[in-house]
Amino acid sequence: MGQSVCRPESFCLAGLLGGPAAPKEPARSSCSVYRASDGRVPQIPEGAPLFYSSFSRGSSMETPRAAAVAMLQFEEAAPLRSQFEEKNEERGQNEASAVEDIQWNAGEGGVIDISPQENGLVLFREAPGAPEKAATPSDGAKVTVDLEVFEVPDSSCLGRAFASGSLSLRLPLQRLQLVAGNGDESLPEEMELAIPRLKQGVASEVLCRRYGGMEDTHGRSAPWKVLSDCVGKTLLFKLNLVEAEDLCLATLPANERLDYAKDRKEAGSRFFKRGCSEAALERYSLAAELLGHIDDIKDSSQNKEAKEVRTLCELNAAACLLKLENWRGAEAVCSAVLRQNPDNEKALFRRAKALLAQGDGPRAQVDLRKVLDANPGNGEARQMLQEARREGRGTAREKKVYAKMLSPKTNEY
Repeated sequence: MGQSVCRPESFCLAGLLGGPAAPKEPARSSCSVYRASDGRVPQIPEGAPLFYSSFSRGSSMETPRAAAVAMLQFEEAAPLRSQFEEKNEERGQNEASAVEDIQWNAGEGGVIDISPQENGLVLFREAPGAPEKAATPSDGAKVTVDLEVFEVPDSSCLGRAFASGSLSLRLPLQRLQLVAGNGDESLPEEMELAIPRLKQGVASEVLCRRYGGMEDTHGRSAPWKVLSDCVGKTLLFKLNLVEAEDLCLATLPANERLDYAKDRKEAGSRFFKRGCSEAALERYSLAAELLGHIDDIKDSSQNKEAKEVRTLCELNAAACLLKLENWRGAEAVCSAVLRQNPDNEKALFRRAKALLAQGDGPRAQVDLRKVLDANPGNGEARQMLQEARREGRGTAREKKVYAKMLSPKTNEY
């Protein structure tokens, strides 16, 4: 197990949290206990290791609770404090020693391009000699990660920048508690992409050639606020997975499988709102697959809920496929939903979109008429129907031309 993350109830900040009082003289503590008898938010010394938890939703470092979460626990924090001090001393001697002579070319030296569009914006590598079959975090698992961030000043000369020791420390070593693949908008997408690849006890690095280039929603909360002026710059993330929750999806009991699927559906929705369609599609697909067989869910209300969640995930997956312009995939998913529920309005509408994008106006018209029969006020469906009719007329003319060209000339005999 890794070092414990600080809990607010471990401190007594003059009634700010209302937890049990801390010992007056914390024995064997290598760090100070900060109290605010007048109600002020405690100030954390520069360089002190901070603990940040994404579970404290909406918290920022300016609030008393978040400040308490960031505090060091008495005896449990001492070994970690010592570790941080040693790392800072090493960094002072040679700031770039850990990444010296690394060439960041995808496909070389274990470097992998993990950016969604495979455009080289986010590159990942792990320390040489890492076991290939080591376990990585399951989607939705709670993980504890150590992180520090450097700025690479000259992205056009990465090799020379690494070797010359010109890296600049932008975020001191932090210990974070996160949920893998959760779509939390406070977490940079670069981190979301890296976490599923981490192996426990194996040092890994992520090179962000244009940090924040995929989105800019992560500057709102600690510790990412420190990097708000780094958007567009080249950053190096140094990561180490301290521990990860053990999740075996194949053996989850029926009720836990339903809860997990619902959780993944919510994560998919968060990714979708952030514009991360591929990440959202992964979560929706996983949830739908887990609920593909629900015979073991004996409770009738839970069984019904499982069917509804599966249908919602399939419909949302179709929406992601449309965003990704995977027309055939979207059509197939919607058709699967319609086999179970022929009158599902969203499935009809989204299949019509996919069919129209493929130039199949006549079939799109059939779906759109059903949508308008159920919901005459659907203006978008009405507009699409007009387009489908135009597409259908064009297709019909082409068929007539082809039929005339290919038909046998019987009148010659």
